[in-house]
Amino acid sequence: MADNTISVYKSSGQNSGCGSGMIIGKRKLLKPNQSMRTINTYPEYYTYEDLYVGAQVEMDRFKFKIIGCDEYTLKFMENFPHRFPKANIGLILDKLRLRLQDNYKIFVSQYMKQARLDPVPYAEFSSAIHKVLGEDIKEQEVLHLGRRFQKVDPQFEINQEELRSLVQTNLRRKLFFEFSKLEENYHKYDVDKSGMVKKKEFMYVLKGARLPLSRDLVCALEQSFAPHEESIVNYTEFIKFLNYKKYPAPECPPMNTMMYMQGNTRRSDLTRSKLSNIQVDVAEFIKALGMEEQFIRENS
Repeated sequence: MADNTISVYKSSGQNSGCGSGMIIGKRKLLKPNQSMRTINTYPEYYTYEDLYVGAQVEMDRFKFKIIGCDEYTLKFMENFPHRFPKANIGLILDKLRLRLQDNYKIFVSQYMKQARLDPVPYAEFSSAIHKVLGEDIKEQEVLHLGRRFQKVDPQFEINQEELRSLVQTNLRRKLFFEFSKLEENYHKYDVDKSGMVKKKEFMYVLKGARLPLSRDLVCALEQSFAPHEESIVNYTEFIKFLNYKKYPAPECPPMNTMMYMQGNTRRSDLTRSKLSNIQVDVAEFIKALGMEEQFIRENS
């Protein structure tokens, strides 16, 4: 991404009889109808901004349609929304608000069942969003909306005491004891000394501390203390949660942390559900739109 070079590989399906291999070697790729021989103008190359779910691209006369991307890529885009507007929930919601000004009631009524907003399958949600915005929204944007407002099944709530015991046991066995230094690092971002920091700052310090914890457990801590982009975290309570010296939890028996996470994570960021299985929490989505009060005011 740093130098806008692109490579394309062919993957072989199971028992397909076709081998895998490189289709296009890593380099900058010209867009269609561009030439290096053009005088006084610079040719246009593909950049990461051109690559998103739903995009159709032509590279070295090969035509491709991007139909999906992996969890790492999705998460990376969501962590840097200022660089990836198609993953910027705020911008996407703004587009919807603008278009829904005249037909908000009709849009909401399609989800109403016996005076309540029930979750709907992702396919139904995607179809409704495309009806509103048409060509003005890309599948990548709808995908991030679906992920952001994915219905949380209560049975997958993380057990806080189990997680605390598991985290403390790992820290104790790895002889981690720099809790004071961790708190000092949070103090740097706590300008008003409230004991609270935003999610971005919370995760920045957490990852910078390099706690001797698996990626699975770090994800679990994120989901427990900062499940949403707008989350505000009480870092004092978080450090108490970690501190096995002053606030010890019962030591847990050895276990496979990945298996534990797959069975208990609130929203599995490592093995996110397939789109066909996602239920979108329409009530939370409508709440995030924030158009209800305006609608009532204009129609009262």
